[in-house]
Order: sequence, then structure tokens, then C-alpha cells
Amino acid sequence: MLYSGKKITFVQKKKLMLDKIYFLPISLLLFLVSCASNENTQYELPKTVQLSSSPLFNPIFIENFMDAPIKVGNIWNDSLISLCRINKIQFVYKGEKNPDNIAETYMNLFNQHGQIQEYSYFNFELSTTEFTEIIFGYKENKLISMNTPIFFGQKKDQKISISERNDCLILVKNKMEAVQDSTFIYSKNGQTVLIIEKLGDFISKINFILDVKKPVVSVKHWIKRLNISDEKFLTADRIVTFTEHNLPQKAYHLTENLVKEYLSSEWIYENNKKLIGYKKYINNQIVKEFSFDYSEDKIMRSFTFNKKVYEIQYN
Repeated sequence: MLYSGKKITFVQKKKLMLDKIYFLPISLLLFLVSCASNENTQYELPKTVQLSSSPLFNPIFIENFMDAPIKVGNIWNDSLISLCRINKIQFVYKGEKNPDNIAETYMNLFNQHGQIQEYSYFNFELSTTEFTEIIFGYKENKLISMNTPIFFGQKKDQKISISERNDCLILVKNKMEAVQDSTFIYSKNGQTVLIIEKLGDFISKINFILDVKKPVVSVKHWIKRLNISDEKFLTADRIVTFTEHNLPQKAYHLTENLVKEYLSSEWIYENNKKLIGYKKYINNQIVKEFSFDYSEDKIMRSFTFNKKVYEIQYN
């Protein structure tokens, strides 16, 4: 309050004193509120929840962890996401040009049942809007479709249809061309046992998931059951992934005679339970590498992907 050159009366002096008295606590309150709003509050598990070693995502699909999920659909553990009351998971990477600014954000939104509703990828060094967006569609609590309005910065009208047939989840990417991309994910007792990727009728990749105690030749029953010809098997990228206690351990390329060849992937665990790392190889060279960091409550808080550190934020 300003009094420019005029004589200040007793009433005005009293008002100035009151202004000062009330101004101090209000200023202090605003300061405290400002500090609280700027504080980066960390997600905490509900008090009734104690995690063991179950990851929030299926480690068999870790190769696709940073990719748009158009090939594999939902990689998240629905029941655990719901139990932990998680509505959103974000991976945040701060930029190389300006380390104080966010360069990339991967966002996954979930409903109250822990089912993923939306996936978005932002690359703020290229655009202020979504670089990729995927909308998940459900019917009677079953995932039936994925739509991609934006894909790698381009407006698209792509739809991936998802259906179940006995023990197999089938994802088909609808295209304008006659050739369609498709993925077949076979499961037994809730565990993935076989993944086949196809371009039209051409089998591009076949991944047998096998308990470490079983011989490699036991995959022959899948080849026979699915009537995979020698020619299609020969031209496919053939992988066998060994599991122990239902956790993937190492994956190898297979020869056409079902002989284990060079290492393709390896998963690294702490105490044989908690996933702390993953490496993907091509010609004995690491092409993808993850390391994961956890807090004491066994929630993953950050990870390093090919030397880039991502913070994980939960809401």
C-alpha cells in the first residue's frame, strides 16, 4: 500500500500495522505450499501389499520393453498392477542437449482392473505432441484390439486385431496391402511356451520357450502339431529360450537340426528371482542392454537402456 507524500492518519497507521501482521503468515503459507507442490513425491505401495519377486511385466517380452507393443500386445501383469493401485507408469529420460529438460517419455495408462488402456511415446526434441499413440480396446474384459492414430510421428489408421483360439493369442496387423503381420503367442498354465511371428505366410521368427530340464529336441512336437514345413522352418529365425522356475534365463539360436548354437539373449537375476539385467546379442555383439534398479519395497524405480538412464514414475 503506497501513500505518496500525504500525511498518514492514525487509522491509516493502524491499517498498515495490520497489513504487516497478516502479510507475514500468508507469505510463509504460500512459500510452504509452493515447496510442497514442487516436491517430487515418490509412489509408495499400499500398506497391505508386500511384493516378493513378481515383476510388473512379463520378462519373456523384455526385448519389446521399449518398443510400441504392436507385436506382443499387453506385457504387463494386470493383477499386480491392480493390486498395487497403479494408474500410470512413465519412463522419463532427460535430454542430452539440455540435461535439465525431459527429452523422452513413455507413458502407460491403466484402468482399475490393471489393464492397459493407452500407450504414448513423446520425443520432445522432435515434437511437443505424441510421437506414437496406441489405444487398447476391450470387450468383456478381454483385449480385442489396438489402434494407432499416430505412429512414429505420422498420422495412421492402423488397427491390430486380437483374438484367442484355445491356447493361442493371435495379433494381426491390418494393412492396405494383402500381406499382414501377425504374432501367435501360445501358452500353457498361464506361461508362454511358443511365439511365432509371421509376414503373411512367411514365418520370420520362431521362439520356443522350454524348461531348462527338457531336451531341445522336445520342440519337435510343436513343429509337427503346427505342421511347419522344413522350408519354412529353415528360413525362420529359430530361437530356444530356456526357463527355470518359469523365469527366462538364456536364449540360443537353433540350427535346422535343432542343435543349440550361439547365445541370443540372457536374463540376469538377483537371488534367482529379481530381474536386474538383460542382454540381447547379434553375432556375439550386445545390441540391447538393460539394467534395473529397485527400492527396498522391490518396486523398480529406474533402469538403464543402452547407457541411457530412465526414471520410472508411478501414479
